[in-house]
Amino acid sequence: MLDFTLPTGLALATQKSELRLSSAHASIDAKITSFTDGVAQKRVDGVFKDFTQARLTLVFGSLESDNNTYRFNLRFPNKTIKDIATEIYLFDNVRANPPKASTVLGKKILEMTDKDGVILYSSINEFVEKFKLSGSTSKLYSALRENKISWDLSKFAESITDTTLSVQTYYNDKMKDYTICTVDYNPRKSASQTTKTTTRGGSLW
Repeated sequence: MLDFTLPTGLALATQKSELRLSSAHASIDAKITSFTDGVAQKRVDGVFKDFTQARLTLVFGSLESDNNTYRFNLRFPNKTIKDIATEIYLFDNVRANPPKASTVLGKKILEMTDKDGVILYSSINEFVEKFKLSGSTSKLYSALRENKISWDLSKFAESITDTTLSVQTYYNDKMKDYTICTVDYNPRKSASQTTKTTTRGGSLW
């Protein structure tokens, strides 16, 4: 331990404890406070291995108290922020205006493979018909769409950080934790869950 000279006089604790989301709300505002690339670990055959994982952090200001703040981390396993922005670009822009197979973009689409190296799409028409957003990317896109948040894909993280989203929170039995979805989605509730207000039907995260 370094030898610091500590101040004299009385002091009070000033730092709030950061707690995970732990309550259900049909609609609540959440601010995106960070969106960063990172590395996480998972155990494979008894060995811990690193994998890429972008993380978006939401903070719920209305739940804040004198002692605590509340946050939720939306994780994107095996994806960087650029991967996420590219997925959204393909879903939101390219599917709406599909290129010809002979163009540079068309050729790149037809070269897309799964994790085993198998070609995903035999034609541009098949890409348009079948390409979907995956996992947390779909969740984020749905929330941005519902809240009418604009973005710049070339600097995606910076363009959506500090924006506020209205989301719904609920307890997910499969995850055994509280999570989020769009306000217009009607999630299946746990038998033990207490919901503060009613919900409607719409988009799942």
